Amino acid sequence: MTDPTDYIPNPYFGEPWDSPFCDTAPRTGTPVGERCGFCTDPIQDGDRGIITPAILAGGQPGAVPWHHECWMRQVAGSPFHLRGQCSCHGGENFDARNATERRAEAGASYDLIRQMGGSVPDGG
Repeated sequence: MTDPTDYIPNPYFGEPWDSPFCDTAPRTGTPVGERCGFCTDPIQDGDRGIITPAILAGGQPGAVPWHHECWMRQVAGSPFHLRGQCSCHGGENFDARNATERRAEAGASYDLIRQMGGSVPDGG
């Protein structure tokens, strides 16, 4: 097992939120204009989120930014999944078809997690 003191966490960008993650992760500049790893909308000045390592086109190593609500959606699932209405639970499978739908879905998951008492940063 890797020594936890050797671990360099993924950086976050934007304003820190109330999370132990922001207490230990390095903060970096907002990658304005780069596309989010989930919704593909460009990151805007004032957005906040996380940057993760990735294998880019052509097999090159790199990094991808994620809006914080898009990252949370990837971890927790869609609103349909959170409500037990997705194909995992015998319901219909819905995949957002474009960037606008994907960003809206991420925001809906984010809001639902907050309503359920989950700990996510304020200000979706």
